[in-house]
Amino acid sequence: MPQEPTREELESRLQRLNQRMEHPDLGSEEKFRICLETLLDGFAIFTSVRSPSGEIEDFRFDFINEAGCRLNQRSREETLGRRLLELFPAHRDQLFAAYRRVVDTGEPMSRETLFYEDVFGSGQRLNRAFDLRAVKLGDGLAITWRDTTERCRTEKTLREQEFRFRAIFENSSEAILLTAPDGRVLAANPAACRIAGRSEAEICAAGREGMVDTTEPRARAFMETRTREGHAHGELTMKRGDGSRYPVELSSTLFINPAGDPLTVILFRDLSEQKRLEARSRNLAALVESTEDAIYASDMDGTITDWNDGATALYGYTAEEAIGKPPSLIVPEDLLPDTQNLLGLLRAGQRLRNHETLRRRKDGSLIHVSLTASPIVHGDATISGISVIARDITDRVRVEAERDRIIQELQAALADVRTLSGLVPICSWCKRIRNDQGYWTQLEQYIQAHSQAQFTHGICPSCVAEFNLEPPDQGSGPSGA
Repeated sequence: MPQEPTREELESRLQRLNQRMEHPDLGSEEKFRICLETLLDGFAIFTSVRSPSGEIEDFRFDFINEAGCRLNQRSREETLGRRLLELFPAHRDQLFAAYRRVVDTGEPMSRETLFYEDVFGSGQRLNRAFDLRAVKLGDGLAITWRDTTERCRTEKTLREQEFRFRAIFENSSEAILLTAPDGRVLAANPAACRIAGRSEAEICAAGREGMVDTTEPRARAFMETRTREGHAHGELTMKRGDGSRYPVELSSTLFINPAGDPLTVILFRDLSEQKRLEARSRNLAALVESTEDAIYASDMDGTITDWNDGATALYGYTAEEAIGKPPSLIVPEDLLPDTQNLLGLLRAGQRLRNHETLRRRKDGSLIHVSLTASPIVHGDATISGISVIARDITDRVRVEAERDRIIQELQAALADVRTLSGLVPICSWCKRIRNDQGYWTQLEQYIQAHSQAQFTHGICPSCVAEFNLEPPDQGSGPSGA
């Protein structure tokens, strides 16, 4: 590809032209030729080559300037007197018909950004772009052309860059503002409009003063840093369309556009949700650390990943001693299979509530605990670990065991105690009693069946006298028992 003349070459050429043009013996035709020679654009004069029937079948080079030779990559000796289609056969399909039309009709031709592919003087097949003008000159043409290949490439690159910038600008989840150093907002992407609660026109009308809370000290320090270093990054407070304020993380960079104007690109994102979650996290952390319950977390395999002060008080292990350890640190060996089963349920997304079991402290003693466990679920429904709340119920279990023991003893004692109550049907004559089945039984049989009393038989003094019986043995007492 031929190189464009340097600034020094152009100045030297212009100086030589002035010197030649000022020569007193120089005629007008020679001056015209000198002008053509110093043109930066290619210039050539062609004469029509006609067939015996008078039809134009080619064009012959009669003149070509220095720029034309450079653009065609052929010297004058290689060009003058040669036919156009002989040197540049691609003209037949691309330009030859248009050239003939100029000669036949006298109407000039103009083509801008004409892409032309042919074998040039270097022997290379090149695809180049030209701006081209052709006018009728006698029975031929005068043509000027300018190589715009680099300009087209630059324009294409700029269009591609503009397209990429627009794609990023319009579709970025980050808010983007294009601003001027004086505070004007020149453009705002949809994300910025959504976060700020304003349209792009409203943002541009508000400017920096209407978007950023410039009264806070951080804003002044931010602007000073950007002015001094060309870039700044930090947290500021911005204002929405409704007047509410919200925290943002903001990055601002100064740059110079192709026209030489200083501009600023600003990227920011709303930190409101992040700040809310951070505050909630701090509150939860304070709550976890202040509770007397043991709270700890583990990964999906049960390896301990977090451990609060309550867990240290319950199990005796510090956080440094517990974190990174397997479940066997606090689970008795005979309960490890049960623990693995519980981990499987938690990995499947189930929750465990008030599960009572045994755990082992650092000193080896066993304690009764009540466990509440649940999987740690993220917003995308993935489970990353398990949280456990453990409460010592050893005293409660001891009290319940003591209560159960006392109740059992009382129930056993009560089983030995039988009492008579209610109305008992008794015969007024023979003194037999009717039992629950409706049969009449002897009084002593009924009482023995319904109480702990036992009978011994004797004769009272009244009966001895009445029936003239032999008195009983005196050793049995006055009642005859």
